[in-house]
Amino acid sequence: MKQAYVFGSIVTDDFDNNSDIDLLITLQDNLEPGEYTDCFWGLYFELPEILGRPVDLVMSETVKNPFFKKSLDNSKELIYESESKEVSF
Repeated sequence: MKQAYVFGSIVTDDFDNNSDIDLLITLQDNLEPGEYTDCFWGLYFELPEILGRPVDLVMSETVKNPFFKKSLDNSKELIYESESKEVSF
């Protein structure tokens, strides 16, 4: 995983015990299709168990709607960023 952001009610005063967690995930650029699929389904099934509540998982590569993208960009908060830097030669 390259980056993880929270968005939605968790970044507002509306978050409560009944709220889910909205996550925006960016994976590494160089993943093979099978690796991408494994990462997605691993996160999809494991995060709700780890966090103890439902998780809405959005992959950043799939956000095409410009209005939703703008809303995400205005409200998302970074919670994880990989320390590894990709270098091209």
